[in-house]
Amino acid sequence: MRLRGVTEADVVYILQFHTVTYRANHGGTTLQGRLVNGKVVRIWVTNSLPLREPIIIKSLVGED
Repeated sequence: MRLRGVTEADVVYILQFHTVTYRANHGGTTLQGRLVNGKVVRIWVTNSLPLREPIIIKSLVGED
């Protein structure tokens, strides 16, 4: 996460307030949202919709 400039707080925010969801390649779901600072964050999780705990994150990316 540090290499991508995304904090744990950013991840929690996107998990709660994502605005776009779609199926990810090779299963799972992609969650996308915009942080207060304008950065777009996409999180790939192994879970399918509807999301249920535990949520397992495969990868993420943050874009300015």
